[in-house]
Amino acid sequence: MGILYETACFLGSASIYSKHNTIEKVDFSKTLTLGRQQFFINHYYIKSLLKKHFNENFIKENEKSLYTFSKSCTSNTALFSEPFFITLGAKIIDSLDISDFENATIIHDISTPIPNSLKNKYSLVFDGGLLEHVYDFANAIKNTMDLVALGGHLIITAPGNNWFGHGFYQFSPELFYSLLIEENGFNNTKVYFKGGRNWYLVKNPKEIRQRTEFSPKWSNLTLMVISKKVGEVPNKVNLFQSDYMLMWEKHNDASSKIITISKITTNTSKYTQKYSKFFINCLKVILPTSIKLFLYRFYRETVHIGILLRLESRKQFIKFFVKITI
Repeated sequence: MGILYETACFLGSASIYSKHNTIEKVDFSKTLTLGRQQFFINHYYIKSLLKKHFNENFIKENEKSLYTFSKSCTSNTALFSEPFFITLGAKIIDSLDISDFENATIIHDISTPIPNSLKNKYSLVFDGGLLEHVYDFANAIKNTMDLVALGGHLIITAPGNNWFGHGFYQFSPELFYSLLIEENGFNNTKVYFKGGRNWYLVKNPKEIRQRTEFSPKWSNLTLMVISKKVGEVPNKVNLFQSDYMLMWEKHNDASSKIITISKITTNTSKYTQKYSKFFINCLKVILPTSIKLFLYRFYRETVHIGILLRLESRKQFIKFFVKITI
């Protein structure tokens, strides 16, 4: 569990010190992390992070301390993230885990009921990669929602497609859009994913009355979820997939009206196979292994997405996803 560059960009954009207004602003003053979050950004990327996402006053005040802090981060040594949250405005930082192996401040199984003293306590609850490893996800997410104070926010980093073998689960945006609703004490839920170098807002399937399916062949999709708590979480949280709710309401088969973008992966397969084979063969002949791996990952994460957006299904892609600036 930890904060990578992309996660730091998202958290920075949600802070009051961001130069962008894309993400709803969050109060970091009382922060709880699920698991003690490690910090995986070394000093080479700190300047880029600050320049792209933070205002000038924030940079002047924090650049030196963040640079010094991150300088200890290497490929073999990660730091814990408390200093980063302090720069974002945290006055209280707790971490909750089932084990004390990383010295979390609260030792508790998130899948079991939390004590009343922790309910409605934190202005931000941040999950940087714990919930997909908890078997009893239904109780774990309900307890996580209970931890958030009224007016506070829940931010979740969750694996989407192509995280085979990473944890117990991979998640769909529909889950969070159906779960984090006003009836369950939350609203203004937004789900994002990062494709290549760009961020995309996934539209709510209930609002567009269609499933937002996307299965790129070569990219690991990570979801970023943000939601605001506006009421008490009921003892029993209920949720249903929106298109089935539509079917029940209309008493007819809505499946014929569901349009997916699964054609994107089918249509692109001949392009990706053709160009990837040519690209890889060139790399094998010319470059050393380390550079091959770097360029291959870059190609996989950026060029592949670019091909997707240049095909005939571009209009359908835009119908489901909105490119944003973070």
